[in-house]
Parts: sequence; structure tokens; C-alpha cells
Amino acid sequence: AMAEYERNVAEAKKLQDYVDKWGASATKASSAQSRVKMIEKMRKEGKLTPPPSAVVEKRWKPSLVLPDPPKSMGEVLLEVQNADIGYDSED
Repeated sequence: AMAEYERNVAEAKKLQDYVDKWGASATKASSAQSRVKMIEKMRKEGKLTPPPSAVVEKRWKPSLVLPDPPKSMGEVLLEVQNADIGYDSED
């Protein structure tokens, strides 16, 4: 909610800067007036009023709950008897 509010305020500031710059110009006056209407519409819709603090302060914190690992059967994972490691050099 706060990020959306900040985006709306930044957009309104951009529009207002345009109006301040080109409002008195004969060629750009109509587009400046259009931007004034856009700012007024944003105000009517409540986009320029800050969100309530309860909404801003409430943040979702992710949590991960994993089950306990299965109990091991013992300490030995692999036991090999009479095994050869490597390759036979005669082949």
C-alpha cells in the first residue's frame, strides 16, 4: 500500500511540474489543463492520501515449518566387503 501511494505521489509531482512549467504557454496550455484534471481525479479517488498506519505497519513475515527428519537406522551409511576400486590395467 505504501509503495503504491509513493508511486502515485511521484506521478502527481511529475504532472504538477509539467503544469508549473507549461501552464502559461499558449501552445501547451490545453495539455497542462488536462494534467491538472488528472491530478484532481487522483485526489478524488484518494490516491494521494497516505494509507492508514495499520496497513503500512502490518507486514507479512514468511515462515517455514519443516517436519523432523526421519530417525537414522545407525551411523553406517554404506558398508562394502571384498570390493575393488579402480580399473584393471591388464584389459
